[in-house]
Amino acid sequence: MNEQLAELLRLVNNLLGIGIISEVKGGKCRVHVGGDPNRATDWIPWLAMRAGKIKVWCPPSPGEQAVMLSLNGEPTTAVCFGGIYSDANPAPCDLPNALHISFPDSAVLQYNPDDSSFLMTGAKTAHISVAEKTTWDCPETEFLGRVTAEALNITQGGEMHGNIEHSGGSFSSNGVVVDEHKHPGVKSGDSETGEPIK
Repeated sequence: MNEQLAELLRLVNNLLGIGIISEVKGGKCRVHVGGDPNRATDWIPWLAMRAGKIKVWCPPSPGEQAVMLSLNGEPTTAVCFGGIYSDANPAPCDLPNALHISFPDSAVLQYNPDDSSFLMTGAKTAHISVAEKTTWDCPETEFLGRVTAEALNITQGGEMHGNIEHSGGSFSSNGVVVDEHKHPGVKSGDSETGEPIK
């Protein structure tokens, strides 16, 4: 009877536990049970946000505090639920309603509905590739730094300031090719030229 009770207690104790993730490989991880480095699980799956036709890859990391749930109390059936803040890995922000994701290279992705602000900082490069079209619908957009475009079509006018250089093709303004047009009726002295030839 004592052996049966001991076994029952073992299974109950193994149902739910807290540990520290020690290793991550593929879709599985190993967890130090109770933070004890001498008590590590076998490779067990960690809970993904989505793992069907839509898949989300956001693995836990070594040193992350996690919860383990073992079906029927058997550690071989355990699943790791990562994501418990700890002294070693505290919360990255304290905004009450924000979605905030911080990365190990100091990049941050955040949306805060309290002031309707979207923030992405710390990334070195960004690449967006779509098959047909992207639309930016915003009253005002500001680009800081150099902008390169293969083609440009401005439909409602605008202004340019500073020095502008043009090369590698013709430059046309209101039907006049600026770098090729001629002025008739040129005279010496203080006379003005005629209208450019279109």
